[in-house]
Amino acid sequence: MAETQASGQPETVTKGKLTPEQVRQVTEQVLALWRRDLAVERERQRYGQR
Repeated sequence: MAETQASGQPETVTKGKLTPEQVRQVTEQVLALWRRDLAVERERQRYGQR
């Protein structure tokens, strides 16, 4: 099984590691959630303090 862990194969996921593509996708999802939460919080403050 050591052969499959050779570097130079971006499509293979080694144990406990993500490919750059997976990291990018996860980062985008987290940022999207974070932006949405910020927008919700802003709306809540804007309409909640009347």
